[in-house]
Amino acid sequence: MPISINNQAIININNAASIRVGTGISPELVTGSLSFLGTTASRITTSGSADATLQFGTGSFTIEWWQNMSTGVSSFPRVFEQSGGPMVSMEGSNASRTFYFWSGGSFTSIGSLTSSLNDTWNHFAVVRSGSAAGNLRVYRNGVQFGSSATNTTNFTATTVINVGNRVAGNLASEAYSGSITNFHWVKGVAKYTSSFTPTGPLTAISGSTGLLLLALTNATAYLDSSGYNRTMIATSASWSSNSPF
Repeated sequence: MPISINNQAIININNAASIRVGTGISPELVTGSLSFLGTTASRITTSGSADATLQFGTGSFTIEWWQNMSTGVSSFPRVFEQSGGPMVSMEGSNASRTFYFWSGGSFTSIGSLTSSLNDTWNHFAVVRSGSAAGNLRVYRNGVQFGSSATNTTNFTATTVINVGNRVAGNLASEAYSGSITNFHWVKGVAKYTSSFTPTGPLTAISGSTGLLLLALTNATAYLDSSGYNRTMIATSASWSSNSPF
């Protein structure tokens, strides 16, 4: 039964999400994030081998997410990793970190992150567009930062995707501490090719989105909204109401 509070109707749908509807206000989904502890175990992992829908091959791709990194996070935090596939790390100290994009063990330094990285929300997007020189770009809060790089790696790994950490058994110094939401893995589409305004929650791109973790509610925290309904395994991670939206 809807309840009216300050002229807004609060509607509960299958105990999964709430929608607020008010005069002149667009419907707004309650949103949240995945919270990671910065320990060797803390991670969200896809279950089973990666299939073709998660393998970028040599084509265009986009990997994007919102993050709120904790102050005092480790020296070499991995935001995500697919062993033998793509990985992002932000290495250094609280004062200054360097953004690295990894391709199956080889890394490219994109640029320095020197401001407002800790305890605040930032949107990042790694975009590969075609195969020409300078085809790899990273956007922070909608603006390209650092240097364009060239990446022609043929990504065919069948390993699981870890969010919030590297593969199991690595060091705490490589674990991410803080929140991540709207983690979006897109095959075949360079979603951003110029400056943009990040918005959310994100929506799946039909036929291209391979994984989408919206973390809308505690009940749906580990739900894959890509359309493939992948099973996600959460280890020492939890849902938080902290959100950039």
